[in-house]
Amino acid sequence: MLLINPQYEEQRPYLAQIAKHFEQEGEIIYGGRNLIKTLTMPNGETVNVKRYHKPAFINKLVYSLRIRQPKGMRAFLYPNVLLKKGIATAQPIAYIEERNALGLLQFSYFVSQQVPFATLLYHIEDLPDEMGKKLAQDLAKFTAHMHDEEVLHKDFSPGNILCHEQNGSFEFCLVDINRMYFGAVNMQQGADNLKRLWGSKSFITEVARNYARLRHFDEETFINLTLEQRKRFWKRYTKKHGAPFEIDY
Repeated sequence: MLLINPQYEEQRPYLAQIAKHFEQEGEIIYGGRNLIKTLTMPNGETVNVKRYHKPAFINKLVYSLRIRQPKGMRAFLYPNVLLKKGIATAQPIAYIEERNALGLLQFSYFVSQQVPFATLLYHIEDLPDEMGKKLAQDLAKFTAHMHDEEVLHKDFSPGNILCHEQNGSFEFCLVDINRMYFGAVNMQQGADNLKRLWGSKSFITEVARNYARLRHFDEETFINLTLEQRKRFWKRYTKKHGAPFEIDY
């Protein structure tokens, strides 16, 4: 199977051979279970290619029979939903599946534009106080808009929220969007969605305060709810993995 964004139809021959190109070319930018590389297409454009691992047997059947859409297909289809709602994400280019002789899904590939933003949200503690406050305000605005548009990223964490600073303001772009919820987002869900963010208690409080104002929630109630969700999540996380940053409760 090969799904292509119509804007990239002229790249079909290259994309049809993406498995070969992925093996022989490109630069690894993430070497986890799902390998991610940057490749350069014949038109000179650098693209992001994510290869999803071969699913386990049960998921092989679930995905192959389309009982549920594979992650890569969701990653290809969801950006159009977000972009129409004014939520920045990488423009999808193609989705490619490899199947075996029985028609069962093997590797699958998602190709998207390479976004020139950085994972700034991993380095909040390095920002001057005023810039950190502005980042919190702009992140709250971005998140409130996303939730008002009935979109919730289920892994709303620093690695999946790319950030760019320009003229004193911050812009954001979502990546790894195959796990999404589409529907009304209430106060509880909004607070829960902020729990994976890095940063000090004061930074998260600033995000929560501005988010509550924008969504017309009671500020103190929402702040307390957010901090409680944050505390619960990071205490559980650090027991298993250790603390990735200095956490104050």
